[in-house]
Amino acid sequence: MTPTDRSGYLYDCTSPNCNYDINAICPSELQVVSNGQVVACKSACVAFNSDQFCCRGVYNTPVTCLPGTWPVNYAKIFQDACPDAISYEYDDVARSFTCSNTNYRIVFGN
Repeated sequence: MTPTDRSGYLYDCTSPNCNYDINAICPSELQVVSNGQVVACKSACVAFNSDQFCCRGVYNTPVTCLPGTWPVNYAKIFQDACPDAISYEYDDVARSFTCSNTNYRIVFGN
């Protein structure tokens, strides 16, 4: 994802960087498979739709939504591969990438 049209700003916003093939390390329970190939990797929230993984209900605070207490810390898998990415609801806000008054170009694949 690359910010474009940053007029009026001296590149005060940056692009998140992840040059890792997430599908290659995606746990089988999160994989989306088509024709025998992993084509996407779901979040734990999407895969299991549970309050714990989705940070809902009693888990709806930064104090109670803790991936380290999940049965499997799926967030860590993504954080290790793509440190700039946000991998669950209350992940580190320092990894948030925002730009004022801009458009974004998103490229999928190689």
